[in-house]
Amino acid sequence: MESVAGSSVSRRSSRLGRAIRELDAFPKVLPSYKETSSRNGLVSIVMFCAISVLVLWEFRYYRSHDVHYTFGVDDSLDPLLDINLDIVFATPCQYIGGDVLDASGASTDALDVLKAQPVHWRLSPRQLLWFEARRAAARAAGELLSLNELTMYKPGGAGAGEMPEREDGKAADACRVHGTLQVERVSGNLHFTLGKPVNSPLGHAHDQSRVPVGAGNFTHRIQSLSFGPQPADRVIWYPLDGVEKVTEKALVMFHYFVNIVPTTYLDRRNDVTETNQFSVTEMTRPIDHSVGSHGVAGVFIKYEIDAIKVYITDRPRSLAMFCISLCGIVGGVFVLTGLALRAIDRVALVMNPPPDRASAMRALSAASNAAAGPGPVAAAVAAGGTGGVAQPM
Repeated sequence: MESVAGSSVSRRSSRLGRAIRELDAFPKVLPSYKETSSRNGLVSIVMFCAISVLVLWEFRYYRSHDVHYTFGVDDSLDPLLDINLDIVFATPCQYIGGDVLDASGASTDALDVLKAQPVHWRLSPRQLLWFEARRAAARAAGELLSLNELTMYKPGGAGAGEMPEREDGKAADACRVHGTLQVERVSGNLHFTLGKPVNSPLGHAHDQSRVPVGAGNFTHRIQSLSFGPQPADRVIWYPLDGVEKVTEKALVMFHYFVNIVPTTYLDRRNDVTETNQFSVTEMTRPIDHSVGSHGVAGVFIKYEIDAIKVYITDRPRSLAMFCISLCGIVGGVFVLTGLALRAIDRVALVMNPPPDRASAMRALSAASNAAAGPGPVAAAVAAGGTGGVAQPM
């Protein structure tokens, strides 16, 4: 009885094994059917190179920043605004005055807070390399602007930070004004002109009594201009970074109309930075009272604060999506390569068709008969043909 039960169990196991084997969806190829060729080897090399390039490209994309932009109403309650400025004027510091007039009527002497440093206008080779790198980075970022991306975030590199110190000791003929100025968070006018600012009951003015005639050349170089705190781990290139305006005339007004957009930046570590971005419109006008072009020579930065706020979120890319993309790349390249090889084989068969089987068999039979030689009848016929047939006597 035990042997009968064991045999029934083994039959059920064998049937189950056959059923599982019938579900095998992967075709098996006998080793004798596999053929290698130099063409397929070359295609395999190209395929592996393509997979390597696509995988590296996908890895680079995975390591890049996934930045998302949303918009909302500015609900900030901060009453103050930081103006971060680094600008060089081709005029000695003792002749320059600067202040801020805002919409509330308040006036702030900018040079009481900002640092005025005598420098040489012409840049040294090392300084020129830094400035050109900064200008190129700002220009490249400006070419990538769109409605959803007001500025382009770049990692720190060439042109970041402050300009290096000059190597030689040339005499100063210009003035570098730099630092952070804190003002009321309302529209205002930051301007630099000749003479120190003077506030009187009659209005706002600048004392130019000690400024020599012809000293008012406001050729300038804006090394950086931003509003609000900046992210610690990123560099934001702004529209006026690396701008240089050169004029040969003494009396010229340079206007910059700035529209400030409040911005909240959330990085990958969930650190929040409240800063500001801006767009700018420029205008240059020479002062010539004889033709009705009145005004005061200088650099005027008029800014307004937008009521719309931009929320920028820098998120890490999904590791699961990266793995799925890798699987898709490898599988897709393999499948497309196989389809391409099959298509090439089909085209080759159409262009150079092989002989049919019947023709091949007839050719083989004829070759076999020729190799066997003539039979007895054929030999007799051949002999009669040469000497005749013998008659009995």
